[in-house]
Amino acid sequence: MWTQAVVFFDDENEAELIARFVELSARYPQETAFTIASYVFRNLRDPEARANQAAMLWSNDLDIRERIRVAERNGGTEPEVIDEDEAYYREVLAEARDPANSAAVRYKYHELAAKLKGRIKEPADAGNGQAVTRQLPTFVFAAYPD
Repeated sequence: MWTQAVVFFDDENEAELIARFVELSARYPQETAFTIASYVFRNLRDPEARANQAAMLWSNDLDIRERIRVAERNGGTEPEVIDEDEAYYREVLAEARDPANSAAVRYKYHELAAKLKGRIKEPADAGNGQAVTRQLPTFVFAAYPD
């Protein structure tokens, strides 16, 4: 029984509980895994048995132990995962703030960063190579038979 996976109910999120266990283990390394798991499961259904089972499994899982080690080095919290778009945005913003670039280049980088975040919208007809013709609004008057 103790070597099988921990039972989670439908209203519980396994990833959140493991993240909470990792965070508390990193902040309080002097506490045992059983104490931390008891705290994580304290307000859930069947807390004692599930906390003991989670402590046994999670404290021996190498992936979770590595997450705890990384969180300890990061001040007690796990570092956030940065996706490709966010990483590119941060690179563009770093170039925009670089004083070695000229003012015109920094302006272009700021403009690109604003477009990436959606703060500057391009017009729908931009880039198709055709001239935009403007038309005056037309007024329609209702004609009722008298």
